[in-house]
Amino acid sequence: MVDSFIYTAEDLQNPKGNNDAGTTSTFYQRSLYKEKIYPDTFVDSLDIWYDKFLYGRIDQFQNSITPATNNMKTIKKAVGPNINALNVVVAAFEKFSDHMAKAILANAVNRNANPYLLDVKAYKAYDSPNSKYSYHTQKLFNAFYYGLEGEENFQIKDFQSFLRFYRDFLVSLASTAPITKGSFLLSKRCDLFSTGLSIAIASEDCSDDAVKYDRFITDPNFDFFRRCAKKFGFVLNKDAPWILTADLFTSAFEQTALNAYLTGDGSPITRDNFFDIYYEKAYLTDFDRLITILVNSYQELLRFSPTYDEEVATVDERCSIDAKMRKPLGVKAGEVIEGSADASVLPPKYLIDLYIDLRQAEAKFPLTLSEVKTVKKEAYEIYAVRPRKDLTALQNVADYVNIIYRNYIYGHGAIVLQARNAKRLDNRVSRGRILVENDISRQLY
Repeated sequence: MVDSFIYTAEDLQNPKGNNDAGTTSTFYQRSLYKEKIYPDTFVDSLDIWYDKFLYGRIDQFQNSITPATNNMKTIKKAVGPNINALNVVVAAFEKFSDHMAKAILANAVNRNANPYLLDVKAYKAYDSPNSKYSYHTQKLFNAFYYGLEGEENFQIKDFQSFLRFYRDFLVSLASTAPITKGSFLLSKRCDLFSTGLSIAIASEDCSDDAVKYDRFITDPNFDFFRRCAKKFGFVLNKDAPWILTADLFTSAFEQTALNAYLTGDGSPITRDNFFDIYYEKAYLTDFDRLITILVNSYQELLRFSPTYDEEVATVDERCSIDAKMRKPLGVKAGEVIEGSADASVLPPKYLIDLYIDLRQAEAKFPLTLSEVKTVKKEAYEIYAVRPRKDLTALQNVADYVNIIYRNYIYGHGAIVLQARNAKRLDNRVSRGRILVENDISRQLY
């Protein structure tokens, strides 16, 4: 297949045989003391440590999003099966891989250098956030179950008594760990691979700075590789230069990827419609997920511990234990979601109150108690009126609540995350400085 890109001689320039930085010590001195982790000459990189740590996890309106699985495509140029990404990303990646193969034939690269930068194949790509979230919610229940005290355990006799304890547990935990899926997507439990936009061309350890420098950044082909990646619409991850991420809405990505696809009505894919086509808004399933968490957690409790112990006083004032069966719920989560179950199992008002309390806690309590009360009152009215007929009543509520709390995704929680990342980054710089000093000492003495 003929490549749609025409490259000049400059594009296929012969790379330098030796790195300008000289020895490892010199390179560490330059990169760690002056530019810290990544050289300033490589300006086209994705810095997820600071300004873009939610890249691909929120849309242009700051809604939490997940890739639509119907737009996933298997990468043919991969080391194994079932390595997937969004179809537009796959299109650009495979063109880029073909280009690097041509560069080898044209002697435009040093063939004796890092093979990952030459024979470009996908080692890792899309990692479903849905699977991660399911695992996360199971861990939530496990933490609740193994933390149950005897007196609490005695009082859980049915679903409603279970909710009294589990609700408080979830709300108290929400300020330090995400409960709703929308907040989970913004947490450190998800990353670039959750977006469908990133592809790793090697399986290296991101915490090993020596690998980054010795095998990638100082490689004689690295600058050539990076520049070619940019021409096909990709940027390199600053903290892991073997990870390529689609540089959305750049002219390069439009030419290599977006222009090859059209919407269902034949319209071009643009910045305005991209997220509507390729992603799903997490808040639209938040209530379904919340119902599933509550119902399935109780079912898990029945499976782990079907009975509760009831103390019975005897004549001689000693106590005996009478084991009694906990009451089965009798309905499945899907039946509650569909509305075929008795509404008293999980009344809408109960769900709305809990959802707002969770979002308030996840956002680190940005609203006053009076403001939260007002939000709940308006949410009840929206549930009753259902202004958007294309959404269910609970989805209307989620839409309204999300508009309020999405304003706080860059609030306290984000600041804490950035501070944590900055500290980790500084620790790596310090470790690198020690490596440099030790290396210099060895050379001098």
